[in-house]
Amino acid sequence: MCTAKVERHPQVLHLPAPHIWQLTPSPQDVVLGKGRGEEGALVVTLELHVRENLGDDDVLKLTKWAWERCVGALGRGREDAEVTVGVVRG
Repeated sequence: MCTAKVERHPQVLHLPAPHIWQLTPSPQDVVLGKGRGEEGALVVTLELHVRENLGDDDVLKLTKWAWERCVGALGRGREDAEVTVGVVRG
């Protein structure tokens, strides 16, 4: 996925394995036609570990950059993917 590029970023000290879930519609949603299809929605969470003294502006830039990399790796046309990037200082 996108983690190889993100973990090599000079501001990232550590990147635990991402958590990835694939949601599937309930049987009732499928019967009512509310399902998202066979693939289901994806939920991806990343947790970037950075220096304790990394400034807020740099954290925001890094978060946006990592989010863009992951969304790009999942496919830009994929509307059923949610990517969350968390930052841990220290």
